[in-house]
Amino acid sequence: MATWPEQELLPSLRASLADADSALLCVAFANQKGVNLLGPQLKVLGRRCRLVVTSSFSGETTATALASAAAMHIGVRVLNPSSGTFHPKLYLARKGTASVAVVGSANLTGGLVSNIEAAAVLKGALDDPAIADAWTLGERLWDHPANISWSAGRLSLPPEELGDELLAALRRAVPDGSLLSTLADGRPNLVTAVVPQGVYVRPPAPRPRACRPSWCPPGCSSWPGTTCACTGRSPTTTCW
Repeated sequence: MATWPEQELLPSLRASLADADSALLCVAFANQKGVNLLGPQLKVLGRRCRLVVTSSFSGETTATALASAAAMHIGVRVLNPSSGTFHPKLYLARKGTASVAVVGSANLTGGLVSNIEAAAVLKGALDDPAIADAWTLGERLWDHPANISWSAGRLSLPPEELGDELLAALRRAVPDGSLLSTLADGRPNLVTAVVPQGVYVRPPAPRPRACRPSWCPPGCSSWPGTTCACTGRSPTTTCW
């Protein structure tokens, strides 16, 4: 499977995770775009999914992405071994006695659609030698003694922020007070602020006193963890 010349890898990953009883993702890097690309599948898996990443490369794995994964109740660990670099791209999913192992070049980032990436997709029984070896490796990485269970504030990781040029362009295109429609159903949303950390929106007037703006972080196309405090619905509209 590859991302070029045809986009085959992302649909294959989504299909593998959509029907899984459990999943284990061992990837060097994760950012919000990558989490969003597999968001519907990861959200359904929740506690039945685990994620191992590294923070050795500054800025490649972000606090925004890990917070998003944790909000879906995914187990998140950060592995920075004392020698060598954690750099696999291993996606494992199982359903009953069947399993899929995706082994390739793609991290859990926007590179799943924007880079030229390739992967081998192995399908079969859990005890098939190649798949069993992939799971053994994944479990050893999850249980690695250098692993740290991630939680907000425990590790210093950068947030994701909009670049200066993009931020300026967005502020010109959607100034505070602009109305944008939700992609799914056309529901209007009022832009309250465009800041480096993302875009804040809320339902338009009349505004309930308790209604707080919801945050759409950079790279967000369908942010699953933010909802209006009054309606309980997500007003997310955009992809920046």
